[in-house]
Amino acid sequence: MELTLTGASTLSDNVASPQDRTPKINDQTMTQQSNGNGSHSHNHGHVHHHGHAHNGGGGCCDSHAAPPKKINASALLPSKEQVQRFKNDQLYRMNVLANVIRGGPYELFLSLITVLVSPDDIDSPVELDGVEAYEAKVKEADPAALAQLLEGYGNDGHTLSHWCCKRGDEPRFLAFLIRQSYLPNGSQLLIDLHIPSKDKVGMYPLHWAVTEGAIPLVSMLLQHLQERPSPPILEASSSSLMQEDENTSFGIDARDASNCTPLLIAAQYGHPDLAAFLICRGADPKAVDSSRDTALHWAAYK
Repeated sequence: MELTLTGASTLSDNVASPQDRTPKINDQTMTQQSNGNGSHSHNHGHVHHHGHAHNGGGGCCDSHAAPPKKINASALLPSKEQVQRFKNDQLYRMNVLANVIRGGPYELFLSLITVLVSPDDIDSPVELDGVEAYEAKVKEADPAALAQLLEGYGNDGHTLSHWCCKRGDEPRFLAFLIRQSYLPNGSQLLIDLHIPSKDKVGMYPLHWAVTEGAIPLVSMLLQHLQERPSPPILEASSSSLMQEDENTSFGIDARDASNCTPLLIAAQYGHPDLAAFLICRGADPKAVDSSRDTALHWAAYK
């Protein structure tokens, strides 16, 4: 598999000038499995299905192994204009980072993060020697300022947390985002990693990790839910981040647009070990989706 750059824009304005194009990492698998706007289609493969479906074969949710060909941040952001836009344009920045997470190596991702934390008068990426050097550079940054640059949605309605949860082959992406999500002393939440996508599917990152059958990623997310500071909106109404209140669906029994919990998704995708893991961690085995199916129903379909 070869890492290539294209001029294809993932921005909604469809502008044609070079500085407006989002650098993109493509491979044959990604091209076949992703449509132009990044939306999802999950077909069940049998007549019983939701309004949105979750393909047991993985479909658009397949993980993408890191390409072997090395590329640096200078190749993705070759001009001063692109560097400045990457720093200042939230949508452009989310698209660039999401594309790297989807199909690129962790070191390339870190090199782009160092671009974000570099002084404003630095308009070209700085090359460092390896992952440890990049991580050391990132640690020098103001955590609150960096968090503001990493939160939000891309033009496809997904957060960086969603895309990190598709990289079961490289858990360092999610581990990095978790570290940046709260102050080092754990006193304040800076980025809420557990929010639904803004597409018709409405999945949480936990759902995405479950589609991969990635128990390590699921475990990381559940641990983060238990240990993170409460988001302000939940502090007065929720005594446990593993539970739902009447206004918010989150945690181990988070529900997507079709009322599917992570356990239901695990059953749909044929991940019995992960389903058992979720039940052991407290997932509700009696939860039903919009079609009144339980995880047991879905396991029988498989």
